[in-house]
Amino acid sequence: MKTQWKIFVYALALFLAGGVTGGLLGIKYARHPDLVPSRTEIARVMRSHLASRVGLSDEQLKAIDPIIDETAAHLEAIHLDTTQSVARVFSDFHLRIAAPAHLTDTQKATLLQIEKEHAAKLPPAASKPIATP
Repeated sequence: MKTQWKIFVYALALFLAGGVTGGLLGIKYARHPDLVPSRTEIARVMRSHLASRVGLSDEQLKAIDPIIDETAAHLEAIHLDTTQSVARVFSDFHLRIAAPAHLTDTQKATLLQIEKEHAAKLPPAASKPIATP
């Protein structure tokens, strides 16, 4: 009976240690979904993957650098366009629910504050003026 308790305690300790480790690693490496990666970051990741996974040499990477930079700029623009589209959808949503029949003045003010907080998280190029009801 004593052995069963020891096994249970060890298993529980391992489970808790794994949970704590996973949680800490998740916090450390989690990507924030609100941020648009810069073309520099996109290009850096592309170069890194091509060098490590495909095995491109430095000379080969230099030869395709213009293609990587052009692609990174295009991807950055797509990210930015998508971020702006999502911001427009939420702005329209907030305007529609802030109609007099739906929200009180206090709720409208809170909603406007939330929208400002979200806009502050966006890169400057993705931000747009807040639409007030």
